[in-house]
Amino acid sequence: MIEAGTVGPDDRVTRQRHPWMLFLVAFALGGVTLLLINSPSERESKTRGGSAKPRPALWYGIYDSFRYGEERPYLSEATDRLAAVRAAGLRVVLNYATHAMPLDEALHYARDAEAAGVKVIWNLSDYRTQFGNLLTGQAEKLDFVDRTKYLPATWGYYVGDEVEEGTAEAAAMRRLTKAVETRTTRGTLYVARPWPDKVRPFAGMADFVGSDPYPICPPPGLASPEPGVSEVGSWLGEMVRWGGRRPVMVLQAFSWSQYDPEVEPCWPSAEQIAAARVKAEEAASPRLILWYCLHCITDYHPRPESYLARIASGLARGPGRAPTAESPRDGASPPLLGVTRACSTPTVPARCPERISINLPRG
Repeated sequence: MIEAGTVGPDDRVTRQRHPWMLFLVAFALGGVTLLLINSPSERESKTRGGSAKPRPALWYGIYDSFRYGEERPYLSEATDRLAAVRAAGLRVVLNYATHAMPLDEALHYARDAEAAGVKVIWNLSDYRTQFGNLLTGQAEKLDFVDRTKYLPATWGYYVGDEVEEGTAEAAAMRRLTKAVETRTTRGTLYVARPWPDKVRPFAGMADFVGSDPYPICPPPGLASPEPGVSEVGSWLGEMVRWGGRRPVMVLQAFSWSQYDPEVEPCWPSAEQIAAARVKAEEAASPRLILWYCLHCITDYHPRPESYLARIASGLARGPGRAPTAESPRDGASPPLLGVTRACSTPTVPARCPERISINLPRG
């Protein structure tokens, strides 16, 4: 029995442990603080500041591949393409061709995107092409980042596309991603093919990490069947968040026939677009959904203007989705996209300049 006011052996042991316990607690808190400082959210908040408008919880966007001066069968002007993207309810465009744009062209594109209300994901993902006019070296890419990171239209940077682990490309991508993230809090994005072994090595690398299941009417000769959106979303969301990053889903808005002429054209319907979006949101809880791809639609679909409206319809459908100015329902009046051609030779419509009118329903 220990008398009141005396120090027992248990008390001595407890007091001896206190310095170690305090050290362990401080170490743990320091580790948590370090993780928070290096998290995408914290890096974003440093740049945005308290008064800046925060990013939305979920962005919708689309891939494109476009440069000024190109001849395209539909929407041959950047302003028209960006306006059509915004009218379809999408707010981000990942333009593959920006990796080949000189700075003055990129700045022109950024101004057009800002005027259309669209954010740009700049493409830095080409590590293999060695032509001098492309952003292939890290020094050139980082200079490009420095010159574009403060532009209002800049959403972030695409650092990798379906890279194989263990390759020189993977090593270059990791070096570049780290260097970009020391320069800016704009998001870095990596997308892999839809299998866990393709994503796992890079799950904690970029701010945003995603995968791209394309299960609608795939060619029978594919080496591996395309998995479903729900299947991919379920493991992707968990894997990426475990790495402290944000999941991204890339969904199908193309026909496999553009890659295999023996396959019958099969474009996802509005119902399939809506179903895939809902499955992606429920399974992965992504921060970004991208559709692939605008240049597929403008270059291969027989009626591209109607298909862009189909995407808008797909954004509006699903549980709890109300029509808004960014996601009108089917049958919106007036039509979402209207296109006329100013041409004196209607027999060659592909060479006639389009005049696109954008009709967004009011709030």
